[in-house]
Amino acid sequence: MSRTVRSCRATTHADLATLKEPVTTTYYCKNHGKICKPLFSILSWWKRYTQDTIKRVIQFKKLKTDTFQKCLQGDSRTINIVQELEKKHSKFGKLIKKNKIAGIFSSPPYVV
Repeated sequence: MSRTVRSCRATTHADLATLKEPVTTTYYCKNHGKICKPLFSILSWWKRYTQDTIKRVIQFKKLKTDTFQKCLQGDSRTINIVQELEKKHSKFGKLIKKNKIAGIFSSPPYVV
């Protein structure tokens, strides 16, 4: 739903994140290199994104494996992963300690 609303705001394609000024007429679009117009109807996008979401959920269900995941928040330079996992899920923490780690580490600059 948020994806649909974001796409249907009265703004340029390049300004979806900030919405500096409402756009109600055609404009030259830097993203597409042509004349574009803001969207004034949400229905067609709602249908398109709903169908796309259903397709992705079905695809994810087929690809999903029988694994266990846990999300830890902390500075990747200083966090003690084993210790934090043992606090949140002792069995998983012990398993990681014994078998080492196979994981994904991400550190986007999210401001909380």
